[in-house]
Amino acid sequence: MKNPKDLMVGNSYYQINGVKYHRVTKIKNIINNEGLNIYRAKSDYDESQKYMHIRGKLGKTVHALFQKILEGKNVDIKRYETEIKEDITMFKELVNNCHLQPEALEQVLYSMSLSAAGTADYIGSYKSYIPYLPLRGRGKNRKHMQPRFLNLSHVVGDWKTSPRIHPDFWIQLAAYLFMFEEQTGIKLDGGFIAQFRDNKMTVEEKTYDELVPYYTLFKHCIPLLEFRKNILPKGE
Repeated sequence: MKNPKDLMVGNSYYQINGVKYHRVTKIKNIINNEGLNIYRAKSDYDESQKYMHIRGKLGKTVHALFQKILEGKNVDIKRYETEIKEDITMFKELVNNCHLQPEALEQVLYSMSLSAAGTADYIGSYKSYIPYLPLRGRGKNRKHMQPRFLNLSHVVGDWKTSPRIHPDFWIQLAAYLFMFEEQTGIKLDGGFIAQFRDNKMTVEEKTYDELVPYYTLFKHCIPLLEFRKNILPKGE
């Protein structure tokens, strides 16, 4: 699957073949992020903006390096700061233990029916590796979450460098899964999110059926975004 030749990416939209599409990340961000609000409320505005810019820049660097690794390109780990070195090391282990074989990387996906577009980090093969899954319960009952993909599966994946995997991340992933299906007619098995932070990696998974409610929520977010932007419904 190739990216569109006629492509322009703006801060709040994608323009594909001359048509504008809302960005998936802007759509899902219409949902209030309580944790982010609390952080901003407790922090100096300028300092919080500076910190988020630094984290955003680090996230972009990590994404670019992960893409190079999956493309089989050499990455000189010595060049980078400690956190990025740790992320690269963990990512290489993820590639091996979860049998990642990319079909598409940084793949632009869009839905003409929803006027939405975004870029998926990863589409390809994946297999659950139980030690990466989150722990639940207490004491003797504490164990890893039930793996969704015990057999090699066809999925969409996302990399995050946030403190945790926030619920709205699944809205983004569900949008990619169903836009891929709309464009190709191929039904994926589900998706996973790999989170890298503080020299720890956690992977969470959801099946196709588990992502359906998140896609429904995504579709409901679009008119809210348009209302905020004062875009009248079609025909008005």
